Parts: sequence; structure tokens; C-alpha cells
Amino acid sequence: NTFRAVSVYRSTDLRTWEFRNNVLTQASHTELRVANIERPKVVYNSSTGQFVMWMHKENGRDYSEARAAVATSATVDGNYTWRGSFRPMGHMSRDITLFRDDDGTGYMISAARENADLHVYRLTTDYLGVAKLVHILWPGSSREAPAMFKRGGTYFLLTSGATNWSPNQQKYATASSVTGTWS
Repeated sequence: NTFRAVSVYRSTDLRTWEFRNNVLTQASHTELRVANIERPKVVYNSSTGQFVMWMHKENGRDYSEARAAVATSATVDGNYTWRGSFRPMGHMSRDITLFRDDDGTGYMISAARENADLHVYRLTTDYLGVAKLVHILWPGSSREAPAMFKRGGTYFLLTSGATNWSPNQQKYATASSVTGTWS
């Protein structure tokens, strides 16, 4: 059950899907030959003209790496170039999401500390790294599967409880700034 590929599909009606490409594969880099890749997310960086993919990466043998990984492509469904994996600012990184704010600032939200915390990182201007840890949400609450969006000037962060695949109560928080204060 190790990583084989990140596949891209497209649809105009969310019913009928067309396969486009396996954009990242085991052959993309030696680090991916034996690996687990989870929750890939892609965001477009208008200043670099690159699509940037962030994902959770494990070594394929156990669940001890807890690394974020980055890859880039000139097109959303093109072959992505592996840029590497790392622990953001030395912290574990598991379930992640990306968010691009109206001003072009990129953020990566990541489950950290064995999923006990959610870290909100501001990305570098090229979106290839983390510039700063801007907020820690729900410390010790064991949250995962983050999703962020903005509506009417309010930021929303939705999460699931860390209960593997068992049902649990979703939580959300709101703020007037990504850096907090979050409700």
C-alpha cells in the first residue's frame, strides 16, 4: 500500500471525469520509490507562474517521518518536479491544506505534534517553503483534515477529530485574520 502516483482528473459537471495525467510518480524522485503520499494539495503562484503541490510524506515503512513535501509544475496537469520533503521549522507535519489569500499570500495548515495541534504557516513568496509559524490552533485537541476558506472577510477553518476513519464531530473556527485571534 505504498505510493504509486498522484493522478489528476478534470470534470465540467462533477459527474463525468477525464483522466489527465499521473503528475507525480515513484519515478519522479528517488525519495518516492518507497513512500506514502497523503492529501496532496495544489495552489497556483501567480508571481512565479508555477503550480505548487504540498503533501504529507512518510517513508513507506512506518509512520515516523511526518514530513511536508513540495513539488512544482508549469501546468496543473503536467509532470511535477519533486522539490523535497522536510519538517516545517522542525515540527511534524501530517494532514495538510493550502490557502491562498486575496493578496496572494500563501498558507499551509498542518497537523503537528502527533496530530495534537494544528499549525498555520505563512509560506515563502514562491510557496516552496514556510516563512513563519503564525498560529497554533486548538493545542492538544487532536484535530486533522483541515480545510480553510474565506467568505465575506471572515476566515473559516474546518477540521475533523483525529479518530482514524471513525465518525466524529467536526469543528470550525473563524477569524478576521489568518494569524488570529480564532474563535
